[in-house]
Amino acid sequence: MLGTNLSTSSPVYQSLCAFFDAYLVRRDLDAALAQVTEDIYSLGTGVHEEAHGRAEFAALLQEELHSEPNPNHYQIHSYWEKEVAPGIYSCLCQIEVSAEVPGEGRAYFSTRLTAGFRAEEGKYRAFSLHMSCANPIQQEREFFPLHYAAQELKKMNADSQSKLAELFNEIVPGGIMGGYLEPDFPLYIINDHALDMLGYTYSEFCADTEEKIANTIHPDDLPGVIRAIADSFAASDKYDVEYRLRKKDGSYLWVHDVGRKIVTEEGRPAIISVLVDISERVAYQTLLKDNSIRDFLTGIYNRRGAEECMSALLTAEQASYGFLLLDLDDFKQINDRFGHATGDRVLQMAAAQLRAHFPDGICARLGGDEFVVLVPNLSELEVFQLRTQSLCEAYRKSLSTLCAGHQAGMSIGGLFFHQSRSFSSLYVQADQLLYQVKHHRKDGICIHSLP
Repeated sequence: MLGTNLSTSSPVYQSLCAFFDAYLVRRDLDAALAQVTEDIYSLGTGVHEEAHGRAEFAALLQEELHSEPNPNHYQIHSYWEKEVAPGIYSCLCQIEVSAEVPGEGRAYFSTRLTAGFRAEEGKYRAFSLHMSCANPIQQEREFFPLHYAAQELKKMNADSQSKLAELFNEIVPGGIMGGYLEPDFPLYIINDHALDMLGYTYSEFCADTEEKIANTIHPDDLPGVIRAIADSFAASDKYDVEYRLRKKDGSYLWVHDVGRKIVTEEGRPAIISVLVDISERVAYQTLLKDNSIRDFLTGIYNRRGAEECMSALLTAEQASYGFLLLDLDDFKQINDRFGHATGDRVLQMAAAQLRAHFPDGICARLGGDEFVVLVPNLSELEVFQLRTQSLCEAYRKSLSTLCAGHQAGMSIGGLFFHQSRSFSSLYVQADQLLYQVKHHRKDGICIHSLP
């Protein structure tokens, strides 16, 4: 069934629909169980409605199907999903179920569902299902509370509705935090889960943040959060943003914040949001990103990393730059004479020498025995030349230790310049100078100053 903002092509969404089609519409227990993992954990809306493993889950569903075998209808609304790790998804949605109640007509029930799915045998199966609201008039051990009269909800007084909201606040996955739509987002509400995530007691949080949510958002992220909320509210009453929150110990927690615009009981506009800890996913993505721009052997940047980082640095206003393109002379002979393992150690040594002599620069291995260095904020050409000469001397000395009896150095083409230039243009010019060095002699340095 289609709701709003759904991606029907998502395999996770399709697996979710397959489960509810089997369970609610066709009332086919076996087909429903085929959509969940052996270690499924479910938490329903009933008092004793908890299942650990497929056997308990099957028993829970069987009791409900036995007492109510007739088909039901459902709709999924406000569906979203996130890949929290490779092959593992978390999804959140609202599900509206309707059923014919004998003698009372059609009854409706709406609840929120959070679920976890992982890839198994070429398809996605649910390993957790969690209903996020409770109904005090529900019969026990029902996965969905379908046996109730529609008019019963009308009998709930304000106190019961308040307790229901309180219970939802306690069991919703993730922390809840809300602030007034005013400068610095003065604190409106925060639940214990959110406080636990950040390592605070309520009084500590209030004292440390001066009761302003903005004071716990990472300073680098705050402008983007403000902008994302403002842009989202220009089109709707909800927003979705990821950022860092400061914990009590000074470290930062990455959160995925899904929020809504509300009006509080005193008539003040505010936002209230569910915060999900995504620190592990962000760390994993950062690791993947770092691995994609790093040379696996030497640990310095690879060609992709060099172009990205150097291009970003070259757009900034700097007093002057130095750029070096270098080859290790007779490197093939090292591999042939001493073996590739020794050749790898020579490459690692050369990278270490680059970092040691240019700690303020960006160092990269472009491939084979070709390296590049970009150094910003240089004072003068002579200083750059002296540092480059020192690099060559250190390399020759270390090479004589690693490869006894082998004498070789570096060939270097370099540029000293004062205005922003592209990485590609610097590479072409430095490569021409490097060619001159290798053509006339090896173990030489040629650095030109550009206007």
